[in-house]
Amino acid sequence: MPMPTDIFAVRHGESEGNIGHSKNRKNLGHEVPEALYDIPGCDWRLTEKGVEQAKAAGIWFAQAKDIPHLDAGLVSPYIRAVETAAHLGLAPNGSQFWTHDNRLRERDWGEMDRVQSQDEYDAHRHILARCTDGNWQGKPPGGESILQLHDRVALVNGSLARHYPEMCIVLVTHGEFKGALAMSYHHWTMKYAEQLSAERHYLTNPVNCQITQYSHRDPDSGDIRPHISFVRSIVPWDLDHKNNRDWTKVRTKKYCDSDLFDQVENYRHYF
Repeated sequence: MPMPTDIFAVRHGESEGNIGHSKNRKNLGHEVPEALYDIPGCDWRLTEKGVEQAKAAGIWFAQAKDIPHLDAGLVSPYIRAVETAAHLGLAPNGSQFWTHDNRLRERDWGEMDRVQSQDEYDAHRHILARCTDGNWQGKPPGGESILQLHDRVALVNGSLARHYPEMCIVLVTHGEFKGALAMSYHHWTMKYAEQLSAERHYLTNPVNCQITQYSHRDPDSGDIRPHISFVRSIVPWDLDHKNNRDWTKVRTKKYCDSDLFDQVENYRHYF
């Protein structure tokens, strides 16, 4: 069953939750409004900067000369994603372009879903260290690991093949979902994905409103390949950002027996 020909995965714009977490990491938690502590992550609004980022992404979609007609959009139900999708300007009033898909939601952070006070954040630093960059198996209390999120991505891909074959679609989602999406399309092993995440790779660690386009279409010849074969990345609000990348091939690494034996030899026996 064919997948969409082109998939544009867009991370939401900067949210008030992003700012709250950032201030805690910098030991500036005293600057976070206490009212934000009571707001669940699904209800965070965009900042003014986040709105401008989303509008810049919308301008990129409107002005890009080398993208096909956009057939449909799927958006996470989280408010910061919904607000981002609205500011893209892809669905003038009356057009039925967007559909909510709960599976595009952010990774479930369980008991750590809300912005915390500085004291709470400091008490949980050791938990966060087990759940963030380079630790895709780590799971916050009551939440999910990125590896579990990857299983949700597989369900989304199944739906894309069933409902949007050979179409061009837009997904407005979240950073860690995009990382798991990249793991799926590039067929990375978990350990390799963790390594890339620790290195702040542009596909595993996208910035706000970064657009990642996955395509079956050869950007030079226009030929359609049977699988997702090309990827590029655009940060429309900062075209000098290091995460801007031109088209590259999506390559699935293949192994011979000796390669597999080499991987095994990195681990010791205990019996």
